[in-house]
Amino acid sequence: MSVRSRVLGRLEAPMTPAGAAVRLAAAGLLVAAGLAALILVQLWRAPVAERIDTGDELRAQAGIVISEVFSADAGSWQADRARARTLVGGPLQTSMAEALGAPVPAGVSAVRWQPLAVGVVDEQADSGTAVIVVRVLVIPESGQSTESIKSVNADFARSDGRWVLTGMDELQ
Repeated sequence: MSVRSRVLGRLEAPMTPAGAAVRLAAAGLLVAAGLAALILVQLWRAPVAERIDTGDELRAQAGIVISEVFSADAGSWQADRARARTLVGGPLQTSMAEALGAPVPAGVSAVRWQPLAVGVVDEQADSGTAVIVVRVLVIPESGQSTESIKSVNADFARSDGRWVLTGMDELQ
């Protein structure tokens, strides 16, 4: 009998109960391995998706927070500074307390920090760091406004469901 005939004979022969049990067990193991792989992928993906959401959220809010902390108009200076104090936390809250409680500087009508670009450098579920490029516009009561471009490295923490500024370094 040739090899081909023997192989065909085995393939055409009825399956024995032991052969059926082996095949059923192998199929069960494959299904279990597939489910385990699916669960592991979902567990791995969840923190990545959370970081992506955190990064997108921080990218959207970091420039706004910086703008609100450092911008103020003479007519609403105290209200602007009070709002700014709610957006600052951690060690920065202590170090900026005096500046955020100071009166309007003489001859200044407004200070505006306008975010031009925001890049998230590091992101965790409840904290992150962003590099922010801002246009700083100082408007005097009379005369020409002065404008400068600054880059800052800003640290943020999530507090009561919102981002607060917890540290900042000017990069230029």
